[in-house]
Amino acid sequence: MPVNLVNNLGTNYVLYYNVINYFKTIMKNHPSIQRVTYGSNFELDMDEFPQYPIGNVIITNARFQQKVLHYTVQLTIADKVKVKNDESIGSA
Repeated sequence: MPVNLVNNLGTNYVLYYNVINYFKTIMKNHPSIQRVTYGSNFELDMDEFPQYPIGNVIITNARFQQKVLHYTVQLTIADKVKVKNDESIGSA
């Protein structure tokens, strides 16, 4: 008996980088987000990335089940705090 093969002609969203790129594309197309990164958001350097707001994508967990892969994705949108006339609390 012949076996029918199903060819995946579309995008395979199960692959790690396809998941990352899916969310990066959404954030890049948002008119307010200036910079999109992925990975640990604790490594962002304020001097290296002066463009704000920043969008960040990170996959925090992946669970493999039978025929299913569950990703936990963390999306972060961050803006730089601006102090107007040095009126912030705690300033000397």
